[in-house]
Amino acid sequence: MKHIIIAAMLLVLIILAGCSTNTPVNQESTELNIVAWIGYDEESLIKPFEEKYDVKVNVKTAVGDPNVVSLLEQSPDTYDLIVVGPETVPKLHAKDLLQPVEKSNYPVDQFIEPLNNFPFMEIDGNTYAIPVRWGSNGLLYNPKYLSADDVQSYEILWDEKVKGKVGIWDYYIPSMGVISRYNGNEKAHDISDKKLEELAQTLYSLKPQVKTILANGADVHTALANEEVWVVPGGGEWNIAVLKEQGYDIAWTVPKEGGLMWAESISIVKGAKNKDLAEKFIEYITSPEGQTIIAWREAYIGIPAHKEAFSMLSVEQQNIMQAHNANEGQELANQVTLRSLPIQQEEQDWLDIWQEFKAR
Repeated sequence: MKHIIIAAMLLVLIILAGCSTNTPVNQESTELNIVAWIGYDEESLIKPFEEKYDVKVNVKTAVGDPNVVSLLEQSPDTYDLIVVGPETVPKLHAKDLLQPVEKSNYPVDQFIEPLNNFPFMEIDGNTYAIPVRWGSNGLLYNPKYLSADDVQSYEILWDEKVKGKVGIWDYYIPSMGVISRYNGNEKAHDISDKKLEELAQTLYSLKPQVKTILANGADVHTALANEEVWVVPGGGEWNIAVLKEQGYDIAWTVPKEGGLMWAESISIVKGAKNKDLAEKFIEYITSPEGQTIIAWREAYIGIPAHKEAFSMLSVEQQNIMQAHNANEGQELANQVTLRSLPIQQEEQDWLDIWQEFKAR
């Protein structure tokens, strides 16, 4: 009998060993995988969420929506969440890469306009993305050489005093977009073929003023810092945050013709293995506390969507954003219109104009 009891005990121990926590149980639920723009992988953003829910957050980053989307398409079964510009959401939906989210689960009704009812995110009666943060595309300028009065209009770009001192950011959406606003197009990227031809001619007329084409944000910052250029269309508060930190007195403004609004949105990937955790993460970054964290990333800053977040920022942060409270944030948002991919033409039509401009 003793041998039978011992054998039974050994059998129980073997079974318990097979259930040991050394073998992960439901490991998928302890990790969240995100593909996003740079900045979403920073520890100050990720760590509070990891500690609260006792999970691991893995973030793969890229610069530019096409590159972020490419990462998702390469490994569609890997990711739970994707962060892109709202203009890219319809493309992801068309490729059947997103699943609907329940808008009422998040404080979108407490966002400033138009982020409380943002275009591109609702398709066929379903919501496929939630806004995260936004910013402006207007004019960057050096106040040592140009006054606030000088930059009230984009017309300064054609002024003789800045001939050979204009820098151009090599990104057609904001750079052509603000010139489109100068031409009087409120919806900068939703224009007729005739208006596009007018935009092309306005753009080409600017080329004699241009000192250099700047490949990326870092090049824009360097050119302004060393005074190679004095003014750059298409930039905004995120550029100034970097330059101020480096000790350079560069300013930004939205001229009287208006600017553009860039934004970032977050979506749940279709077939996400950790949908519940993904929903928790969206709750986190859309809360007032999460908004203050996501707004101020080391990679680049943005402006909060949530009204309550403005008062939680430092005075220095508010100064750079030119928005010290929700009312000022709303006033700034009223000066800009949504930027997007071209609406009435193929994207290549705009790219062809852009390439011609650079080649002249």
